[in-house]
Amino acid sequence: MVEVEVKRKAPSGQDAPPPPEPPIFGNGPRGSSPGDGCGFIILRWLVYALVIWALAQLLPGIEVDGYRGAMGVTLVLSILNVLVKPFLYLFALVIGIKMRVTRLGLGLMLLVCNAVVISLVDLLMDSLTIEHFGWSLAMAAIISAVSAWTSGTTRPPNRPPA
Repeated sequence: MVEVEVKRKAPSGQDAPPPPEPPIFGNGPRGSSPGDGCGFIILRWLVYALVIWALAQLLPGIEVDGYRGAMGVTLVLSILNVLVKPFLYLFALVIGIKMRVTRLGLGLMLLVCNAVVISLVDLLMDSLTIEHFGWSLAMAAIISAVSAWTSGTTRPPNRPPA
């Protein structure tokens, strides 16, 4: 088989340069620029603050000091999700492997990890008050459901689904 190399000619008759590679950080399919994602992060943060405020209005065992308090809770919750939750997930995974837990059991263990992080936010902040761990578990379940729903609706453009 013979390979034929076709060179494109520019209008001036010279060889045209090859098309550029899609950028890693740009509007190409492999990623998005940091500026594109920042608005979506803020939008998601505001949605979570609204959910936390609404949960405080709907569930009798949860109290938040207004919408500003809910935004502060969301900020501290997101910081603890980055710093603490990976260790809790690893701990839950090790226990799940040792006990030969099914997928459903592991999912419930991860829900309990989310509730532990929410209880830590309750301990760290005065603007959030949760009566007992059951309300933390309910709040974790609802926030997880909202997170699953918003992961498809608040994705930056040109980003494939997770």
